[in-house]
Amino acid sequence: MIGSIAYVISILVWPTPNLDNAQKKHAIIALTGEQGRIERAFTLLLDKKAEKLLISGVLHNVELREIITNNSELLSRRQKQKLQNHCCITLDYIADTTEANAIESEKWINKNDVNSIILVTSAPHMPRSYLQFSKILDNTISITPYPVRTKRRLDLVMEAKFWSYAAREYIKFLGSWIRLEKQ
Repeated sequence: MIGSIAYVISILVWPTPNLDNAQKKHAIIALTGEQGRIERAFTLLLDKKAEKLLISGVLHNVELREIITNNSELLSRRQKQKLQNHCCITLDYIADTTEANAIESEKWINKNDVNSIILVTSAPHMPRSYLQFSKILDNTISITPYPVRTKRRLDLVMEAKFWSYAAREYIKFLGSWIRLEKQ
């Protein structure tokens, strides 16, 4: 019980980094799933916070233009066009778990000579994602976690959906942590 409370607190207090004055990262890695992840990654790319974007865990037969259309409500037509013509957006169709996201991302990172990433995923998913990526990536790869919250923290804690999602993520986090510690 104490662990699950600590997990929820970490979700709620994990800060979204201020990248305005930060050194530019080599790449953004966005994990598909909850609303807001891909859109935030697009915004970071358009704001030139990194040079490349990997969207990991894309369903087969889904093309970039569909992803842009479905994840860009807040983007202008011009921004959507920039994304459509961007040189450095890669879609990963292989990953279907958080561990696979990290494994496939590592392959892409090595292939593209990346040494720093912004990891974009939902806030409840961030602790497990960060754990997986930290264990799989070389220690020389700098990871900046970027948890996405689509609602204010106070609004989140008032929703039953948040608590059930956080509970599932905590159980998955424990399983990942135990498995990775045994390796």
